[in-house]
Amino acid sequence: MSFLRPAIFYPTCVALGVLIGFSIIGLGLVPHADPAPVTSPTSRNLERTNTLNSLAAALRQYETDHKQLPMRLPSSLTEICITGGDICTTRSLVDLSYLANGKYLTAIPTDPVGGHVEYGTGYLIAESADGTLYLKAVRAEDGKTIQLIK
Repeated sequence: MSFLRPAIFYPTCVALGVLIGFSIIGLGLVPHADPAPVTSPTSRNLERTNTLNSLAAALRQYETDHKQLPMRLPSSLTEICITGGDICTTRSLVDLSYLANGKYLTAIPTDPVGGHVEYGTGYLIAESADGTLYLKAVRAEDGKTIQLIK
């Protein structure tokens, strides 16, 4: 025969469990995820460098697959548009939305801290007459210049 009666024992255990659970949460002993991890200027600059390489690779692969780009790239550094279509044209931004189809890029990348102008990505692009591609991250930090010439 048990000395503990279930009618009293189980509710007491549940109440104690709830109190202990609230105490653990209240003391901060349960790990929680940061909603927005803080990144350093160095890690953001590395992301910018990787993005420029991805953009260059996507453009060259598109050009290889289709024998040419759908439009001529500007000869002077111009910011890439975050979207596509008329909004890019009216704001004098470069429309690379044809790359964001999942084959070349999943989306047009933007700078980790945002674009330089409205609807801009924070990345500039140009192509010289001999086909040399120039890419630059406008918002590079810590006095760094992040650019790619291919």
